Amino acid sequence: MELIFKKRRISRIGAAIIAACSLLLLLAACAGSFEKRHADEFVGCDRNFRVAGGPAEACSEPGEKPLGRHEPGEILVIDYYYTDKRGEVWGRVEGGGWVRMEGLELVYDNTAFCEQHSEEITDASDPPPEGPRYIWSYPRSGEIIAIDSSSEEEGIAVFSSYTDEEGLVWIYLSTPGSSGWVCLDAPYDENIPAHDYGLAEIHYIQPPKKPGYWDSAPSYAPYAWGVIVLVVLVEIALQVRAQVRKNRR
Repeated sequence: MELIFKKRRISRIGAAIIAACSLLLLLAACAGSFEKRHADEFVGCDRNFRVAGGPAEACSEPGEKPLGRHEPGEILVIDYYYTDKRGEVWGRVEGGGWVRMEGLELVYDNTAFCEQHSEEITDASDPPPEGPRYIWSYPRSGEIIAIDSSSEEEGIAVFSSYTDEEGLVWIYLSTPGSSGWVCLDAPYDENIPAHDYGLAEIHYIQPPKKPGYWDSAPSYAPYAWGVIVLVVLVEIALQVRAQVRKNRR
């Protein structure tokens, strides 16, 4: 009777130890939000995307149940993106929520223009025409982003030059209020025709693989696993020993 009591007490202690260690491991795995756990796997983006085709489902985190959706044609600002274990790319929408990047179309912007015309853009330092001058998002974009009157004394910096297909010369400059392109040949013309450069492309970057569990887990995790394995082995040994004694009787 005493042996049975001791065996049951040991079994209960073992079960309690396993439960405690399992709880520690669970807390370690669930510690922090998704964005905190995977922050080193995010790639900065900060670009505009248009919802193309069908609606884009918005999730609280990649792979979770949709909480809402973005309608076709809606413009989303993607702060950064993340590639999951299956290779699917998700974008974090400014203001909250994650969407699959597969259903989005990159809006053509200055980054796309510079990538597409990198061989035609040269360094420049020529002073800009006196203001007020129109600043465009990129050459022949059809989008004026500012009307600037800053002088060189106020801190204007000229970086690049580009000549478009019509022979108009553009310079990229930075002013105290904005940055963009100014047409040297028509700095005061707000009706410069826009040019269709086609669809923009984005090449997703795959960040270095995140360290495995043993590299990222808390320092006590290996010990917790070790205790669980040890307790299980001891429990098995006790059960085998008890069974052998029972058979001898």
